[in-house]
Amino acid sequence: SRGRKRVYLLRHGMTDWNLRGLVQGAGHDIALNDAGKSQATYAAEELAALPIRVVASSHLARASATADAVYAHHPTAKRLIDAGFGECNYGELEGRCLHSDDEDARRSKRQFDQVSEDMEQDADAGY
Repeated sequence: SRGRKRVYLLRHGMTDWNLRGLVQGAGHDIALNDAGKSQATYAAEELAALPIRVVASSHLARASATADAVYAHHPTAKRLIDAGFGECNYGELEGRCLHSDDEDARRSKRQFDQVSEDMEQDADAGY
């Protein structure tokens, strides 16, 4: 309808860290792996017929490469790259596996869950 705009959100493709179950955030710039590149290409092809005017992403390689794949099908769109679209920085949790069944992983998982809960509370409070 007139005056309305649609926003399409697309998560970046797979990285080796995703595959290994490691926490990744803004602290490590992990690129797409081959599967992630294929996922980005597939998503871009699926979105090709949509009237997209702006393709925005963070500066991180995984997000930027995914957005670039979409942008390739929308060359008249404006392409924005901004760190403000980036992921949270999880500090010392980044690079840790949360899916192992050892005490270190369980401790990391509790820390990660607490950070996530704190972020949700901040969002609910309007921060």
